[in-house]
Amino acid sequence: MADATKKSQSHFETLNPGEKYWRDKYRWLLDSGYRLRTRYHPDWIPSWNTNPRLHYAACEDSIANHRIAICDAVKVDDNSTVILKRVSPAGDTEELEIVEYLAEEPRKSDPRNHSVPILEILQPADQPVEKILVMPLCRPWDSPEFETLGEAAGCIRQLLEGVLYLHENRIAHRDIKSDNFMMDTSLFTKPFHPLSYNRSLDAKHQVHASPSNFDPLINRIILSLSTYIA
Repeated sequence: MADATKKSQSHFETLNPGEKYWRDKYRWLLDSGYRLRTRYHPDWIPSWNTNPRLHYAACEDSIANHRIAICDAVKVDDNSTVILKRVSPAGDTEELEIVEYLAEEPRKSDPRNHSVPILEILQPADQPVEKILVMPLCRPWDSPEFETLGEAAGCIRQLLEGVLYLHENRIAHRDIKSDNFMMDTSLFTKPFHPLSYNRSLDAKHQVHASPSNFDPLINRIILSLSTYIA
């Protein structure tokens, strides 16, 4: 039993290849105004190793990110949680061109434009062939689950409206699926963890949506041109 626990603990102490990429970008991203979680600090020591009373599974820095191209961060100037996504112009030329096109006015302000907003595009100095898109944090479209027909109808309306808007701009999504549309965070009055959606940022408490914030007429559904969550 002890050996199994030690092996499991060791697993959480090891960064996967995708996480190592972000760890190596930690200080550059901080200089750019974005702070990664403690787990990706170059000098990270697992918190359960510095305090033997802690169980690794209860520690926030044990939450690993298995999405190679995507990582969460905090925008330093306003303390908001954002999502960073690596894109390579060589392999993602169309995606990059399209998100930049949709992020320009007047398309950016069009209420029918449900594409993920692009807050900033970063250019790593050590990898000129790559760019990093900065996007607002979203969550799965069905989290929390619908409670009324109005909520479900509102979701379907917004999804169809977003696809129609793409078509009007001569853009074919070609990959509409559950992973590629999300919901904004306006139903939540308290911040939630970007990888464990129902837990607080420190992963110590449960976080729930506020029903009083729901209005089926308000646009909440957001389309991604490629997989955002998975």
